[in-house]
Amino acid sequence: MRHPASRFVCPLLFAALALAGPVHAESLSPLAAPLAEATSATAAPADVPAPPGTPDAWVTLQQALLALAEGRRDQARTLLERLQREHPDHPASRLSGPSLERMQARDPAGHVADPLPGWEERPTSWARAELVSFQTLAGLVYGAELCQALDCDSPRAFVGTLGVTTGLGLGLSLYASRDGITAGTALAANAGTLWGAWHGLVLVNGFGVGQTTQCFEPGQCFQTTDGRVMGATLVASQLGGLGLGLLAAHQWRPTAGQVAMVDTGGIWAGALTLLGFGIDRFQADEKTIFTTMMVTSDLGAVLGGLAAAAYPSSRGRMLVIDSGGLLGLLVGMGAAVLAQGDHVQQEPLFGMGLLGAATGLGTAVWLTRDWDAPDVNASLRVLPVPGGLGLALGGQF
Repeated sequence: MRHPASRFVCPLLFAALALAGPVHAESLSPLAAPLAEATSATAAPADVPAPPGTPDAWVTLQQALLALAEGRRDQARTLLERLQREHPDHPASRLSGPSLERMQARDPAGHVADPLPGWEERPTSWARAELVSFQTLAGLVYGAELCQALDCDSPRAFVGTLGVTTGLGLGLSLYASRDGITAGTALAANAGTLWGAWHGLVLVNGFGVGQTTQCFEPGQCFQTTDGRVMGATLVASQLGGLGLGLLAAHQWRPTAGQVAMVDTGGIWAGALTLLGFGIDRFQADEKTIFTTMMVTSDLGAVLGGLAAAAYPSSRGRMLVIDSGGLLGLLVGMGAAVLAQGDHVQQEPLFGMGLLGAATGLGTAVWLTRDWDAPDVNASLRVLPVPGGLGLALGGQF
């Protein structure tokens, strides 16, 4: 019932059984008995009159099923609870009762967070392995940065710090995912860590956090970076990115494909900006380059998030799109090199790279437009009923 096309199954099944005539539950298989009972109740609505001003019980159940099929579980729960209050003895209430009890047991507070449009994911061991392996490596990086911030002055301190932080990355990620984790949540946490590291680098190289200018002689000045400040900045930015990624996953419950679309939008926006600076021979200062790339990459990530909410895609499709952009970049730069020979100029090199990357991304998006389209899978079943046969049409349309 999770696919939106499931809305066709129940109405068609009920209609087919109703057209076949009155049905008795004891004449069908145990699986078809509840549907037979539902059909009998539909054929004789006078047995269960609807209260004045309220919709029929079967209409309420159908609305709940449609809401559940479209991922609006909060609304589905509200409809089922209203069904139980207004028609406690109706067959529709008895059929939906166990499902409502499971929903209430899952969240007694009465709120069920609806996922973003797309496919609702389930926890998998692969998603947990992806989270644990990445965060373990991140713990190793944390150790190097923390040791730089603490100014470790001995090999023992350096190795010991790496061991502690790597162990914490492994242990905390295992503990946090002990009840299972979806691929979207795992990817959001990992992507948040990387985005935090990128912003930390921008703070150090673009905004000069921890950098000082030292002059030994007039006209001989050098910029130096305080390793302790740089290490602390990188650790803080990565942990902040991890926290924001987990918060976004908890709030919107994105799929892995939706997180990948955010990453694709942000990464390629920043890469195309860098190619644009290359066309200008990197004449701008370092602060301008880094800050502009940060702004464009963040804007690309936001636009990617909006596109993911409206047009969700699978993670596989986004990987193909990224591959198309990378291939276009290489083809564009390769064509510029072949055309210029041994004397390669930066302007055509980066210009052709920019054009090739944009063309590759657009082509990949177009070629994969039906990548996630479901296959048509319809089936026609014959159900024996007293006095004849009933036809039921089901599947995905």
